[in-house]
Amino acid sequence: MPSPQIERKLAAIMFTDIVNFSLMMGEDEDNTILLLDKHNEISNKVFSKYKGKLIKQLGDGNFVEFNSSLDAVKAAKELQQQFKEYNKNVVEENQIHIRIGIHVGDVIEKNGDLFGDGVNVTSRITAFAEKGGICVTQEAYRTIQGQKDVYAISIGDYDLKNIVGNWNLHRVFDNRDEFQEWTESIHKQKRAQERKTKFYKIGFASLILIVLLIINVPIINEMYIDFQNDKRLIYLYEQLSLMSQEKNIFDSNDIQLVKNEDGVILSHSGSSAFPPLSNKLKDNAKDRIARYVEIINSFDGYFEINTHTDNAAPPRIMQLKFATNSELAGARAATIFSYLIESGLDFSSGKVKAVFWADRMPKDFGYLDKMATDKEIENANSTKELRAKNRRIDFYFHY
Repeated sequence: MPSPQIERKLAAIMFTDIVNFSLMMGEDEDNTILLLDKHNEISNKVFSKYKGKLIKQLGDGNFVEFNSSLDAVKAAKELQQQFKEYNKNVVEENQIHIRIGIHVGDVIEKNGDLFGDGVNVTSRITAFAEKGGICVTQEAYRTIQGQKDVYAISIGDYDLKNIVGNWNLHRVFDNRDEFQEWTESIHKQKRAQERKTKFYKIGFASLILIVLLIINVPIINEMYIDFQNDKRLIYLYEQLSLMSQEKNIFDSNDIQLVKNEDGVILSHSGSSAFPPLSNKLKDNAKDRIARYVEIINSFDGYFEINTHTDNAAPPRIMQLKFATNSELAGARAATIFSYLIESGLDFSSGKVKAVFWADRMPKDFGYLDKMATDKEIENANSTKELRAKNRRIDFYFHY
């Protein structure tokens, strides 16, 4: 008897299921079986179009493998669109609504079937998709982030039954309008919650003040209340991602959009913006940076230009122009700031500034942390790869 063919690999996996299928079967088995046939007909055409491999049909659902998470997401969006179009032309009891879950993870392939945590995670997250919705893990989202016509937002961290750890899940939207409508509704809810929280805090502070006066306790003149709303950062991140996609900001692998504790950073490698040891912007960098002006002018928070270097001193031959890395970083910050102004930057609000860190803030240090020590800087520049990572220009949006 031949031994089974076993292979471990990374796979993009999709699970689908029909909403309320058990209820539909209980009410009308014959009609539901006909609807299941229609569901399979629509699904199989879409899977074939995006080169999805149907591993197995699971009653009312499908277990499908794709070559990439982007193919899986494109297939999922088209599936939902196909069912929406189908549902427009049938009575309510004949409509088909599905949920879709997508994950990229490690699996074991044995005789054409897939096993392992990657499969189990995908199966679990499908239940977190809304009716007619698509849910993807953070692992899948990382590989589609910044892709054209892909709009997604985090819906939080979740525990999955019999799966170790917390899992950050994202909702994928069918189109830009749906994405904007949802994020704007979240923004309105955030504003309402902020007003309510402020009201409660003022009331509570007043009560404390009265108590302190009654018992004759010295009163502190200033009270500082720190209110942080994660949804505000999510909204900022997704809006910047959306605007950056529309303006083709991500047309270079040297640019990343990342979140930190209180803001969002468009991070450029130093070599993508300037020639070595120069403060003269490259032409393609000028074109890209000019696209930021509209984004910056429409942003209601603070914006910083942060220039960074590694810890290698400029060569002696260059020291007549830039004696230190601080001088080089400062000249680069001034160049970018001047070019943004020439391109229409409005800095009258006082919320725009340029900061030259030189080597004092290596890549892995957050802007909310204190500056790195000399030893930390030395360790953060111990290899050629680390030094290249530290040479960067960060466009920092924060509240």
